[in-house]
Amino acid sequence: MNAVTMSADLRPPALARPLMDAAFLANPYPTYRALREAGAIHWSEEFFGGAWLLTRHADVELVLRDPRFSAQRTGAWVKDREDTVGELSGFQQLFSRALLFLDAPDHPRIRKVLHAGFRPDVLQRLVPHIEQAVTELLDQGEGADGFDFIETVARPLPVRVITLLLGIENLQYDDFMAWSEDLASFIGAPQPTRGQARRAQTSLLAMSRYFETLLEQKRQTPGDDLTSRLVQAEACGEIQGGAELLAQCAMLLFAGFETTRHLLGSGLQALLAHPDQWQRLQQAPELLPGAVRELLRY
Repeated sequence: MNAVTMSADLRPPALARPLMDAAFLANPYPTYRALREAGAIHWSEEFFGGAWLLTRHADVELVLRDPRFSAQRTGAWVKDREDTVGELSGFQQLFSRALLFLDAPDHPRIRKVLHAGFRPDVLQRLVPHIEQAVTELLDQGEGADGFDFIETVARPLPVRVITLLLGIENLQYDDFMAWSEDLASFIGAPQPTRGQARRAQTSLLAMSRYFETLLEQKRQTPGDDLTSRLVQAEACGEIQGGAELLAQCAMLLFAGFETTRHLLGSGLQALLAHPDQWQRLQQAPELLPGAVRELLRY
């Protein structure tokens, strides 16, 4: 299911009941099925002050790819919140420049810069370091009574990998995880509270201050990492300095952290619920790349 903001007056009646209740959060799939069977598109006042809910994959893909629809407008509701007018200016300045909320021509321009940091050869060089990080985390959780996989592996691992990708050293992982969680809680809430908005701004500004220092270091001593690539792109005029550059750094950290944490946790839960598939992967590791893609889709 995907939500698309709409400012026109051509809105159908809102859904009869709230979606984001305890039953939905515990198991959303019956609701998804009911929405698909009822129609391809629904209007809900529950999301971002009002949004269309698209229930079918083909329609979601169309909206994401069709330039007639705007990604930039998905962030506009932050400006219009009556309880935080003028209070979130610092947050909005950075938030609105992240790749997730940009349309063409800015989106493809910045995406091209970021794509260079995710080439297969670049990622392959990180594999030994990632394997070492996974081993260390699993060793920490080793014990006769089992361990909390989310806290021991799924939560810390994405930050360790992303900071490796960005060329970040000598940092407090707990700070980065706390900043990322504050941002993810705000962006993931259909109707964020004033407290969530304030915490998100505080964390984003703290993250930006950290990256301002890091970017200056990379300008003086560049390395073979994504932050250095961003600095080089800034020097070539491929990406703007200031808010645009800082926004991409922050986005890479918090977006990668939250999505990967959920992939690891939900993926493990799905495999534990389907032991036959777990056994197949153990017997045929070459199936793992396809399995990861399928778990992402699921």
